[in-house]
Amino acid sequence: MELLLEALGAAPVLLAQLLVSIILILFLLIFGPSLFNAFVEELPTKEKREKAVNLVSMTQAQLSRYIITVSGINSGLGLSTAVVLYFIGLEDALLWGVMVGILNFIPYVGSVLGVLILTLAGTVQYGVNVSVLMPVGAYLALNMLESQLITPTVLGRNMLINPLVIMLWLLICGWLWGLMGILLSVPLLVCIKLALSELGLWKSWLRVIES
Repeated sequence: MELLLEALGAAPVLLAQLLVSIILILFLLIFGPSLFNAFVEELPTKEKREKAVNLVSMTQAQLSRYIITVSGINSGLGLSTAVVLYFIGLEDALLWGVMVGILNFIPYVGSVLGVLILTLAGTVQYGVNVSVLMPVGAYLALNMLESQLITPTVLGRNMLINPLVIMLWLLICGWLWGLMGILLSVPLLVCIKLALSELGLWKSWLRVIES
């Protein structure tokens, strides 16, 4: 009951963060292009204007590719987890599959939360015995296949980032913007990495991020 009350108490904050994020996205979509065009027009030379436009276009294309690819991988992980849990006999397998797919957008932390939730779900259904390990083991096997083989192969070296850098960035964004900051932290970091790489700035820091 205490945990339920704490969750209900945090719900308004999460809803407020979600609402603010949606409003900000709408404003960016509506007024962002005109603001960017005004910024480009103020650049002193044609070369700099073309470079700014090319940088934004490249970043948009690469970031869109990253988000679409990661969304497809996470959807595949959620679907495969749901199928495996269904054949294992875990109740509400589709619900757990959707949850796993959404949590996988949060690197490392999402996997830990998925393990904890599936352990709790298995304990509720099977009791405290060895059967609890079946859903968790199946999820861990699929997650290891996704994180160690599929994602690095599909995204390639240019999109890979040092895990320690990701964890530190998650903590910073979570501290600044809460749950929405955690969800948006990795795409934002990828965007910064692409911009630094294209501009040739802070090459030593860029090597640290990619190491």
